[in-house]
Amino acid sequence: MDDFFCNIGLGKKRSNDPTRKKRSLVDTSALWRQGQTLKIAFIEEDIDPQLKQGIIDGIMDWQPYINLRLVIVDFANDPGHIRISTVIDNLGKGWSALGTDALEIEPTNATLNIGVALEHEDFLRAVRHEFGHALGLEHEHQHPLANIPWDEPKVYDHYRPKFAGFRDELRKDNLTEEEIDQYIEEMIYESVLAKMPYEGYAGNRYDRESVMHYDFPNELTIGDWKIGKNTEISEGDKEMIRLLYPNVLPSPSRS
Repeated sequence: MDDFFCNIGLGKKRSNDPTRKKRSLVDTSALWRQGQTLKIAFIEEDIDPQLKQGIIDGIMDWQPYINLRLVIVDFANDPGHIRISTVIDNLGKGWSALGTDALEIEPTNATLNIGVALEHEDFLRAVRHEFGHALGLEHEHQHPLANIPWDEPKVYDHYRPKFAGFRDELRKDNLTEEEIDQYIEEMIYESVLAKMPYEGYAGNRYDRESVMHYDFPNELTIGDWKIGKNTEISEGDKEMIRLLYPNVLPSPSRS
């Protein structure tokens, strides 16, 4: 069973932005309006009811810590703000537009994909992680204070196969193979190695237990440094999301 892998670069590409926007972890440009009702729709009409409910349950785990009201709507009647697909393909096990970048995506297209099955051991981890992106959270391993001692050549070797699914997608843009190779190298750098800018940093600590953190083996770092699979929304995640969406705790709404 393959591990969950978040390919946030695909969410960036589908929001018509082929490069990652340079944001800090607390930049408000990707945040939803304070106190707003955030409508969530499922694109696939024939989605398995248990799978749908499992995704809803994972999404609603964020609800107690934000001042947004999360509401599930019927895609046939309302495209919502966030549109979920459950496609398992070669483009990565999961991806999401970052916060309000979802508004740049055509209302007929998904803004978030859960690419792991309900029975997968990483299922809830994947849902919580991708919806963290949908709320505006970036990857925790890119925290400006992370200071991970990456062995960069090994990082590129490790992640190239995970980004290989992009090749067919990028060929549709009439890129040459050399341009595609360069794009993938840049995407690995921007998704794994690059740190978020320190500007705008609000003092939240780096959190090795964050559900927004990539897991990676010791072999990708210099010295004894690795991260396991973080499945739960950590105390640091709660601190961060309360900072971004403070004060109001509405009751969850489900259908």
